[in-house]
Amino acid sequence: MNSSVSNQINASTGFVLIALLWVLAGVSLLALNLASSVRTEASIAVSVGEAEKAYFVARGGVEEVIYRLSFPEKEVTQQLKAFPYADGMNHFWIRNEEVVCHVAILDEAGKLDLNRCKEETLQKLMETLGIESGQSAELAQAVADWRKADHSTDSVQSDQPASRPLLKKPGFTSVEELLSVPGISREILYGIPRQGGDGKIRISRGLAQYVTVYSDKSQINLNYAAPEVLASLPEVDMDAANSIVQERQDQPYTSSSDLNQRTTAVLRGEALSQIGTEPSGVYCLIASARLKGSKVHRSLRTIVKLDRTFKTGHERLIWYDEDWPPAEILKWTSYQDNSNPLQGLSFTRSLRSMGEL
Repeated sequence: MNSSVSNQINASTGFVLIALLWVLAGVSLLALNLASSVRTEASIAVSVGEAEKAYFVARGGVEEVIYRLSFPEKEVTQQLKAFPYADGMNHFWIRNEEVVCHVAILDEAGKLDLNRCKEETLQKLMETLGIESGQSAELAQAVADWRKADHSTDSVQSDQPASRPLLKKPGFTSVEELLSVPGISREILYGIPRQGGDGKIRISRGLAQYVTVYSDKSQINLNYAAPEVLASLPEVDMDAANSIVQERQDQPYTSSSDLNQRTTAVLRGEALSQIGTEPSGVYCLIASARLKGSKVHRSLRTIVKLDRTFKTGHERLIWYDEDWPPAEILKWTSYQDNSNPLQGLSFTRSLRSMGEL
């Protein structure tokens, strides 16, 4: 009898121990899950904090560049050293022990102005971007038709029973307005994801990267134009465009004749009439900043027009709090020390006219 009771007690004790082990295992899993969630939330909080710091550093970089462009140094050499030219853009850095910020300065005349460029030039740009010739011809014609027409906006909301419609002047007022043109899709305007040969997904650049409405120039600035824009010129292919870009890496062109002397890409006739080297006075500033040791970065973009009629010396035309700059711009934030990445390069007159506008 005692032996039977003892066996029952042992069995009950074993069952309780097994149940307790399962409970402890469950509690441990919950604790691990909670700890993982806390770590994830903490990591997100840190990333958000770093992103906010990077944003305000980038914004500070933009503000300083705008001020220096609006009120340039009296000594031209000092102005040139503040904004050295290389790789198709002018540069400005803010760097210390904690952050690195790079501001790329590009002339808007390096793009095709939608209100000024020729229809054939726009069509060739679209073909360079991979749009079939038949479709690109139709789209270029649609863009030309749109910029010639008057477009009425919706009636203004008012307490009055009948509100007059606002009439928009002919021409484009923003690049985004291209989405109103028949046939222009978001994929055409902003690009689409494509898989590269290495298997990585990349966003192909759309039409918006190469056109503007702010330069008010029919000529393309050789020193800031992307290869795709240069290839849109008559009798210029991508090989010639890349040759032009390669030669200006460290030293911008001073004139079209300087281009013909320095490269094998000889431009003639109509192509020469569509190029120049004089700045437009309208600049795109792309600022990218990050905290050192962090993988998080923030970029923003703005377009400013230098104008001495304003007390501030400039007019801000548009501002984007978020921007996704191409790799050729983003790479300049990789410099982590306080030395000049362009040390030894000769400074040029490329920015001199900025201070004289």
